[in-house]
Amino acid sequence: MTIRPLRLAPITALLLAGAAAHAADPLRMQTFPLYQGLSPSTTSYPVAVELENDGPDASGVVRVVTTGFTMDYPVELPRGSRKRLLTYPKLDWSGGQYLLITDQGRLQQSLSLPSSMVIEGGISLLMISDAPGDLAFLRTDANRGRRRDQLVMRDGYCKPNEAPTRPVGYSPVSVVVLGEGSERISDEAIEALKLWTLAGGILVFSGGASAPVLNDARWRDLLPVTGFETRSVAGSPYLSQAAGMPAPSFTIQSGRPISGVTSKSENGQTLTASRAFGLGQVHVMAFNLFEEPLASWEGRRSAFTKIVNPGDGIRGKQLLQPFLQESSSYSGGVGSPYASPSSPVAGAVREDPFSMRLPSTEKVFLILGAYFVAVIPLNFFVLRKLKRGELAWFTAPILSLGFAGALFNSAKELYGAKMSSAHQGIVIGREGMPEGIFVGKTQLFIPVGGSYDLGLRGVDSLGVEEDQYGYYRRRRDTGTMEPLDVGDVRVPNLRTNNLAFRKLVYRQRVPSGEWFSIEQSQDGQSYTVRNRSPYDVSDAFLRADAEIPLGSLASGATKTVKMTDALADSLSYRDQAFERLPASNAVALLGTINGFRPGPQLGQVVPGRSKIQLAYFAQEVAKS
Repeated sequence: MTIRPLRLAPITALLLAGAAAHAADPLRMQTFPLYQGLSPSTTSYPVAVELENDGPDASGVVRVVTTGFTMDYPVELPRGSRKRLLTYPKLDWSGGQYLLITDQGRLQQSLSLPSSMVIEGGISLLMISDAPGDLAFLRTDANRGRRRDQLVMRDGYCKPNEAPTRPVGYSPVSVVVLGEGSERISDEAIEALKLWTLAGGILVFSGGASAPVLNDARWRDLLPVTGFETRSVAGSPYLSQAAGMPAPSFTIQSGRPISGVTSKSENGQTLTASRAFGLGQVHVMAFNLFEEPLASWEGRRSAFTKIVNPGDGIRGKQLLQPFLQESSSYSGGVGSPYASPSSPVAGAVREDPFSMRLPSTEKVFLILGAYFVAVIPLNFFVLRKLKRGELAWFTAPILSLGFAGALFNSAKELYGAKMSSAHQGIVIGREGMPEGIFVGKTQLFIPVGGSYDLGLRGVDSLGVEEDQYGYYRRRRDTGTMEPLDVGDVRVPNLRTNNLAFRKLVYRQRVPSGEWFSIEQSQDGQSYTVRNRSPYDVSDAFLRADAEIPLGSLASGATKTVKMTDALADSLSYRDQAFERLPASNAVALLGTINGFRPGPQLGQVVPGRSKIQLAYFAQEVAKS
């Protein structure tokens, strides 16, 4: 009898192969961009990582490596665990590498972006919704089918239960629209969205026949409308005019606009309401352009863009860009560590290493060249002529010490300088919000090499620019910092050589909720400002209906100013930090905050090199 080999069906073979792979590799990792349809930008972009472990308990890190960016995310993977991790790498079109490094083995996976995501320019809108695709009517092709004056917009989507819980997760977008199911967004994601809006984002709510998100108490301090009720509307002249075509009948969630907001009403029914929220904006549309009958109305694109004006989201980013720009020199008062020594800041030289210079490349090579000429050919030639060649054993070390002294003398000021830091940026806060946000950068000078903990707390994102030894060599790579992301970014182990300069750009959450209060008198002719913070404010002014100078506002001080003290000319345009501050219906305290130290807690702060701006907004101006 002939025994034939067992032949397995193709499906059975695949199942067995999968089971074998499963048994051989108990650690598994999958990565995918969080937002459907949106391309990465120069800022951080959320990428989800799904981890599984069917083997022994494992612990380690997920290491993300992209161009100029490295970050470790600590993970614990007990046997049988399934975990989901959100990472925030800085991505370009080349994607990146994800490594799972544990005590039970390691995995590596490339993150490649779909070609459909590679879109440059335009405005990115994100909808948090169970119904992806609802914003497709706003989409425009960057090259075809649009007028020259028409905004290029692209739409992306995220499920409510996957919404990022940190403000940095929304940095790739200018507008966030809360759609179907957004009432299920987590508390942490709501706080992140509020901070993102405070720093210049545009947040959009919709009404319609049913809008549970409008009655969510977690949004109460942000909404410009209260007391929503369902109403039917037989067309709308306002919407028809905005769209350039008649609007159908539709259902709205009508409410009462709060004091000071901008609203549009017809027949006693509020159709739209908008308010400034810090540097950002909040819009409520009582109707729903994503449900029938408005979902099939041809005028909804024009209506949406005129009500929301997505281009305003770009202006918010432009205001912060100077504070985040990774450049070889700083503007606005903070100098390059290799700035010209002919214009040092006031104060002793030893207290300002950022105005000093290491010797240039040309000078170093000149000294080394002179050394080799003097020690070898010249030294031996002269001694041979004198017939005293044996003295080379003494003259060579002496010449070496002399040239070493000359090289050291060219950098002696830096060798004598102390560990120092200089900070530049802006603190954005709002009365009643537990946290505000700092956006800016820090220069560090570390004279003695070693390992240092930067003492970072509440840092949401981190970028690095390094200038090494004053030469024309730069690296932008967070890998040299060995950063850890544990919900916020920490740098416990910065390794440096002697005379190291570092430049960091970052966003940091700060506990600014109780720092200041602003009250308006009953007649509306004066304001009282209380400084409850531990910091002094200089060059302060109130921006209300006009700009009223406050001068200095010391910690614990209270000042009352009158509208009659308002300046005829705009004061904010005298300071570059507030030049692009958008017009707002919210009262704001603006100035320079002194004593506040963001980011790294290393070394002494150099006098005259640091400048932190303050933009603090009243929640609502209380009547006193």
